[in-house]
Amino acid sequence: MAWAISKKGGPVIQKESDAWTRHHGPVRHSHPAWTSGGLLPAKNVIHAVGPVWGDGDEDNKLESAVTGSLRVADELKCSSLALPAISTGIYGFPKDRAAGIIFSAIEKYFEDNPSSGVKIVKLVLFDQSTVDAFVNQWNMDHR
Repeated sequence: MAWAISKKGGPVIQKESDAWTRHHGPVRHSHPAWTSGGLLPAKNVIHAVGPVWGDGDEDNKLESAVTGSLRVADELKCSSLALPAISTGIYGFPKDRAAGIIFSAIEKYFEDNPSSGVKIVKLVLFDQSTVDAFVNQWNMDHR
C-alpha cells in the first residue's frame, strides 16, 4: 500500500516522509508519521507502521498502529480517515486476525475519545480475500 500511495501521490510524499523521519526519528507503531497528501485527493497521509508477522507482540503492535493513526487524524483535525488492512500484505499478518484487531481498536478509540473529530473511518481493502476476511469478522462480531 505504501508503494501505491507514493506512486499516486508523487515524490513530495517521500520527500516529506524523509524530512519527518529526520526531525522525529524512526516511525513507531504507536506514533505514525504524517505528510501532505501530495497529488492524492487527501489533505494528509498518515504513515502507520504495522507489525511483521513473527516478530512478536504483533496483536498489540497492530492495535497501537490503528490507535496511533486515529490519534494523529484527530491531531490533524481530519474528519475522515481511510485505513488499509495494515500488515496483511507483505508483512504476513493473518487477515482474519487483523480484521478483529482493527475493528476492536477503532471501536475502543471512539469509546475512549467520544469528542473525536473523526466522523468517518473507511476501510480500504486491496483484494477480495481481504474483503471476505473483514466481512466475515464483522459478521461474527455483530451477530
